[in-house]
Amino acid sequence: MIGFCKTKTNYNNFMTSPKITVLMPVYNGGKYLNDAIESVLNQSFSDFEFLIINDGSTDNSEGVIKKYQQQDTRIVYIKNEENIGLQKTLNKGLSFSKTDFLARMDSDDIWCDKDKLQKQFDFLKKNPDHALVGTAMETMDEKGSKLQTIKFKESDNEIRNVILFSSQFAHPSVMISERALDEIGFYATDNKYKNVEDYELWLRIGTKYKFANLPDVCLRYRIHSSSVSMQNQFKHRIDWIRLTWEYRKYYPHAAKALLAKISSIVISRNLLDKITKKSRLFATLYSKISGIEKN
Repeated sequence: MIGFCKTKTNYNNFMTSPKITVLMPVYNGGKYLNDAIESVLNQSFSDFEFLIINDGSTDNSEGVIKKYQQQDTRIVYIKNEENIGLQKTLNKGLSFSKTDFLARMDSDDIWCDKDKLQKQFDFLKKNPDHALVGTAMETMDEKGSKLQTIKFKESDNEIRNVILFSSQFAHPSVMISERALDEIGFYATDNKYKNVEDYELWLRIGTKYKFANLPDVCLRYRIHSSSVSMQNQFKHRIDWIRLTWEYRKYYPHAAKALLAKISSIVISRNLLDKITKKSRLFATLYSKISGIEKN
């Protein structure tokens, strides 16, 4: 199993430590940042610190963050002078965290249930053998229009039976026990986990602790039309195959999961080849037609 060391940093912005750290990295997220920040600050559970790390943004992100920081002392603003990437930024935030529980948030999403933190906090307090709890989510487009509702498996046993086939957690929905992070470490920073840093952490947590998802829809997750290219999907699936192999001894149905993922890559690769060939054919035909029209 992979291990990553965790180093805590003393951070004394508070006289007493809050119960939850909300960690949100930001990179050029100014367009949706107001909604994301307000959905966190409006939570009914108020005893949290809100670590916002600006990872070298070049847009108006810093101005938006500082505006809210002046209004709410729970916000701790950290600025990276240059872009260091998501994994290192998340680990930097974890090193500053000094609470018992960590909640993740992204700068373009919205917590749509004001009781999200309270529900997850209560669950983890009542179930100390669990270290990771997520929620159901609703996807939305770039304009905020609803696309679909996604429910995940809820119990530890249900999640374990399918987690090698597909991740059962939406990253901005999860709350994690800091006790687990003390034991198993931070996000992996190896390049081979660059596209699956969250999935790898879930799998590593599950080797020591139990999983759960709440049935409540607490997250509105934004889908960007240009976010994932077909080529990146191939890389992502290859990373998933690597993780499935590395954690095959810890979860059931590993052989079936590997076969399913390898098959999906073969099918997708064949589809891409067909699309590429057709694109070349269309380009050739267009070139010929254009030549005829000019003549």
